[in-house]
Amino acid sequence: MNVCPHIDAKDIKGACELVAADGFLSESEIWRLADWIEAHPETSDTTLGKTLIRSINSAISDGKIEPDEIAKIALAVVAIRDARPADFFQEYTKVLPVKKREGFLSGIRTWIAQKKAENERQAILAQEAFAERNLAIRANAARIVQRLKDGHFLQVQNFIPKRGENVCYETQGQLHETKVTKREYVGGSRSTRIRVAKGVSFSVGGSRGELIQHEGLVPVARGQVLITTKQLVFLGDAKSFSLDLAKLLSIEISPNGMKFPAPRTGKPSLIFFDKEDGDNVVAVLNFLLGGTP
Repeated sequence: MNVCPHIDAKDIKGACELVAADGFLSESEIWRLADWIEAHPETSDTTLGKTLIRSINSAISDGKIEPDEIAKIALAVVAIRDARPADFFQEYTKVLPVKKREGFLSGIRTWIAQKKAENERQAILAQEAFAERNLAIRANAARIVQRLKDGHFLQVQNFIPKRGENVCYETQGQLHETKVTKREYVGGSRSTRIRVAKGVSFSVGGSRGELIQHEGLVPVARGQVLITTKQLVFLGDAKSFSLDLAKLLSIEISPNGMKFPAPRTGKPSLIFFDKEDGDNVVAVLNFLLGGTP
C-alpha cells in the first residue's frame, strides 16, 4: 500500500513545495505529509525537519486538527519551502546562563555553577525528548486510525479473512499461557516401618498429604498478532487462535503487551509485543469498538 500517493518527492523541501503549491494547506494534505515523513525518517535529522515533525505530531496526536494547528504547520511548511540548504543545519542548543563567581574560590565556584547548569540543561533536554517521544507515539497511532477511516487496510499473505473482514493492524509477539509449572504434596506425614520377620517389614501411618499444583505463565508460541474488523488473531509457530471482538470483554493493554482470557480455559494469557505497540493496539481497538481513538 502506498502511504503517500499524492506526495511524490525525494526530500522534505520538495514535499513542502508540493503541498504549498496551491497556496492552501488542507487537513488531508497534512495527513499525507505525516505519512510521507513516516516513510522518510531522515527528515528528523535537521532542525527545520524537527520543527515540522513536532508541529504535525502535536496537531494529529488527538485525531483531529484545529485551525490554529494548521496555521502552525503552514508556517513550518513555508519555512522549509523557502529555506536555503545551510538553513537546515542551524542547530539550536539550549545554554543556561552562568554568573562568574568572585573571591578566593572563584574558579571552583564558577566550575560548580557550570556543572550545575549543565546538569540542569541535560535534565531539560531529557524531559523534552521524553515528551516528544510520547507525542510521536500518539501521533503514529492517530495516523493508523486515520488510514482506517480512509479505507486503507492491510494485506497479510498467510491469513484468509472472512467475508467482509479486513485486517486493520499487524505486529509480532510471543504468546504466554497459564500452565502447571510444579506439583508437590503438602501436609503429609512420614510412615513407620515395622519388622515382622527377617527381611520382611511394612509401613504404617504414612500420608502423602494434599497435592498442590503451582501455575505460571510460560511461553508457548511466537508469531503474528492481527487485529481485524471482526477478530483478534494470533498466528503462531506452535499455536494459533482467534477471538471475536464482540466477545472480548476483558483485556488489559500495556505498551509492551496485552493480557486477556484464553479462548477455551478462560485462564490469563499474555502476548508480549516485539515492539512497544500497545498505544497502536489501543487506538485501533477503540476505533473498531466505537470508543475514542
